[in-house]
Amino acid sequence: MIRASHWIDGRPASFPGEREIDVASPWNAAVIGRVAAGGDLAVERAVEAAARAFRGWRRTPLEDRARRIDALAARVEAERGVLEQLLVAEAGKTLRNARLEVGNLLAAFRYFRGEAPLRLHGFDLAGDGSFTPRVARDPVGVVAAIAPFNFPVQLLSWKLCPAVLAGCTVVCKPDPRTPLSTARLAEWASESGWPEGVFSVVHGDGATGARLVGHPGVAKVAFTGSVASGRAVYRSAAERIKRVTLELGGCSPLVVCQDADLDRWMDGVLQRAFYNSGQYCFRVNRALVERSRYDEFLERFVEAASKLVVGDPADERTDLGPLIDRASRERVAERIASAERRGARMCLDGRTQSSPAGTRIGPTLLADVPSDAEVLHEETFGPVVAAVPFDELDEAVALANSTDYGLAAFALTEDAATGARLAEELEAGTIWVNALDKSVIELPFGGVKQSGIGVEKSQWAFDEYLLTRAVYLGFPGEAPR
Repeated sequence: MIRASHWIDGRPASFPGEREIDVASPWNAAVIGRVAAGGDLAVERAVEAAARAFRGWRRTPLEDRARRIDALAARVEAERGVLEQLLVAEAGKTLRNARLEVGNLLAAFRYFRGEAPLRLHGFDLAGDGSFTPRVARDPVGVVAAIAPFNFPVQLLSWKLCPAVLAGCTVVCKPDPRTPLSTARLAEWASESGWPEGVFSVVHGDGATGARLVGHPGVAKVAFTGSVASGRAVYRSAAERIKRVTLELGGCSPLVVCQDADLDRWMDGVLQRAFYNSGQYCFRVNRALVERSRYDEFLERFVEAASKLVVGDPADERTDLGPLIDRASRERVAERIASAERRGARMCLDGRTQSSPAGTRIGPTLLADVPSDAEVLHEETFGPVVAAVPFDELDEAVALANSTDYGLAAFALTEDAATGARLAEELEAGTIWVNALDKSVIELPFGGVKQSGIGVEKSQWAFDEYLLTRAVYLGFPGEAPR
């Protein structure tokens, strides 16, 4: 049992009258931790501490801010097993996925720390000799970072690292189902020498998040979550015209052309469909397959997916662990049943899987899915793929784009011209063509349409936490800095 307090001003904090939220194992429903549901006072104290710290942190030399990142990275590296076990316990991640997430967390520390000196400084332009025109780059202020359950520390790092290196301070509100790994990260940051108030954590539910987003002391909101919650965040931020980054859901297509090399890419298709038990926003939701390869694709997909092991996430052999909770499992199962009622054909049914907490569902493939089925237009957030055939590439593009979302898209073809056309015409923030196994932090990550605003990862993530200002300095010669 882990009781994780709020982390404010570099120390644990609690407040009178706060109710507690149980943190339960997705695998067996055992209560493994408790956190408080932060109210007005917790949010107020956290934002006050962050605002106080911001006044000094923004003036801290970049080299010193980078050293704090190095120190925290070293602590994570030294005790990564602790963080991995927390992710297995609270998120139901397989051991392999937990190790990969902690590896991605460390990669974010290294990348943003190395990139910061190249991206954060302002610069002077050539004037007429009577003044110096200067472009200033300044931190936006206090950042509210709201992270989801599926990648608690990885997605936090994509917000935390560029923000604190830019000179901002951060108040994080983790998902109440997966708060323990974030709490440990904040504790380690303080023990690694981070100044008080630079990185705070307030626990709680959606009401706590709403308080944080709406607080007048927050200048910027970085949110990852559902489209519905993203709309609420956007509305609240609009009241005070706050800056926002919204990374929301997706319903990503995979376009399989007649010349696709399935021998080479089937493992990659399964990885993109079922990684993290299908609980991530840029997974393959829909397989759009050229008719001449449709039956073969279905057969080979079922053959390969049937070999995946669904079970205890703490077992090294497990490929897919449980979904985060019973409600998520029921929602995914109903989405499958709804497609069947509309005439979809079941090729591989994962609903027969069971777990002690009733949260497990295995790889599922639906074929001949009718156009009015939700699985073709909405995010399922589980290990379910909906397949339909197409005859012409124009039809495939139309089907791929027939959703309100545009986070990611995938395509398999051996023809470079076809690949280039799909890369241009598919409406998504990130597109993989014959590169399903590739992912690098140097490329931006963000969505189009209702999948989000702004980007994470890459050099452009720094821009989300910086104000770009114009300064006219009326000094002849070299202007003061």
